[in-house]
Amino acid sequence: MSNKHLIYATSNPGKIIEIRRHFGFHNIPVSALSDFVSVQLDPAETGTTLGENAYIKALAYAEELAKNDSLRGKEFMVISDDTGVFIDGLDDEPGIHVRRWIGRKMEDEEIINYTLARMQALVGDQRKANFRTVLCMIGVDDDGTITEHQTTEGFLEGRILENAHPTRIKGFPFESLFHATRYDMLLGDLHRLPDEEKRAGKFNHREWAIELAVPIIKARMNR
Repeated sequence: MSNKHLIYATSNPGKIIEIRRHFGFHNIPVSALSDFVSVQLDPAETGTTLGENAYIKALAYAEELAKNDSLRGKEFMVISDDTGVFIDGLDDEPGIHVRRWIGRKMEDEEIINYTLARMQALVGDQRKANFRTVLCMIGVDDDGTITEHQTTEGFLEGRILENAHPTRIKGFPFESLFHATRYDMLLGDLHRLPDEEKRAGKFNHREWAIELAVPIIKARMNR
């Protein structure tokens, strides 16, 4: 497996730490694109669905690896994900546009405050919400051929709190707002559970998508 590498398509340092931790439960190492090429990618997420945006990101990374002749002989699987938050009382806003909810890029605290302001008059089931993550996998063979993509999807249901919890995790504004129904806990607390509880199956939306992807990844990496 020394010539087979898993690349996660993200520039979010918080996400890569989370991803490496979870794949570590399955003894699958995760590399960065920068380990192989000296470029930084930030593909425009112009899709209209989570699946389209995840595919756009994965394909951009795969194409960068495929065109580099110095990487011939190495085999890659590129993985990317896109996540949305769908709030019942806001007609499923912000959906896939969490970071650009108001038409421009928003920082974490701005998203938190905007969510609370928009939901100030909402009560009961109107505050129900769900997280959805679509994970896209694209292979790059050792001759540079890009293979067909595959996807998995993870869900987490819950509700938006009336007031933000003091918890803050950079890059994840809803960690302080979202109460996960399945586990009866704040998303931020779920995020920071010890490894033994994570291994026992207390997963967030992205981790559920990863769990479904692991058999696909292992089949490719071990072939």
